[in-house]
Amino acid sequence: MSLAPYLSFPQLDSLVVYCATVSNYEGRLSPSERAIVQHAVEKRRREFATGRLCAHQGIVAITGGIDAVITSDAERRPVWPTGICGSITHTDETALAVVARSSQYAGLGIDAEVISRVSEDLWPRLLRKEEIAGLNRRSDAAVKFSAKEAVYKAINPLVGEFIGFQEVSIKLDPSLNEFTVAYHGEHEPNRRLETGRGHFRVEGDLAICLFIIGNRL
Repeated sequence: MSLAPYLSFPQLDSLVVYCATVSNYEGRLSPSERAIVQHAVEKRRREFATGRLCAHQGIVAITGGIDAVITSDAERRPVWPTGICGSITHTDETALAVVARSSQYAGLGIDAEVISRVSEDLWPRLLRKEEIAGLNRRSDAAVKFSAKEAVYKAINPLVGEFIGFQEVSIKLDPSLNEFTVAYHGEHEPNRRLETGRGHFRVEGDLAICLFIIGNRL
């Protein structure tokens, strides 16, 4: 993949997704962004820079050409410029970012997982029993895991509460490439995630999930 709009979610508007093959893009970041990972190993710096570059492309697309620095908070979450919301993900080889105006969406989460790495011995930790019982394909386990990560990225900045893998369940609709979420925990604000919309794609050995929480409850 080269840096380009990711067009596999064509039914969505008012947001953009960009993807890129992980490479050495550090020189295209601001000094404050490079400082975030200045002590990290080269692999981490490359992944970080590629994800940030995707996010910058998204900001430019949404704003009509105005870019902005994306720093990180104490939890290492991206700090988006005023009026913008988004999410970043990467594997060893691919990075993606979703960006939109915060007037349109309250929360966005994107996640990518390598399907072959979500081995069967991990399923009891990542998935609830009823989720495992409902698996139709090996890739479904990776999609559900990726969906949970995307859900967490979207809801956590809104409520600031940790969500364990066993506190949510994912139901896939393969006919539409969509998923819904049920919350099984006790932190009531997290229940807002049940109002969100989930979308997924499987491309080769990669599962990609996007989760959207609207501004209206």
